Amino acid sequence: FEAIEVLVRNAKLAIEAGDHIALGQLLDLNHTILSSLMLCTSKLDAMCRAARAAGALGAKMTGAGGGGCMFALAPKRDQALRLCEVLGPDSFVAEVSA
Repeated sequence: FEAIEVLVRNAKLAIEAGDHIALGQLLDLNHTILSSLMLCTSKLDAMCRAARAAGALGAKMTGAGGGGCMFALAPKRDQALRLCEVLGPDSFVAEVSA
């Protein structure tokens, strides 16, 4: 769990710097760690892979695991809408600002 703590600190720095690429890489790394701890389902793994293949800068599961949900990072709204098309009708765009 120490690795996740370091990732969170680095993600905060990436957000503050507006570095979407670094943030996406950190999301992917965090998802890999969570998946290796068997906290993720095969469906969530597949959704994260599909999001990345469709152009997401990064994706990770979130929630309690074993079901939960996932989110993907897209720097522009049109890219986020494309990801929703790929991920299906239960997906939506959430905009975050500091």
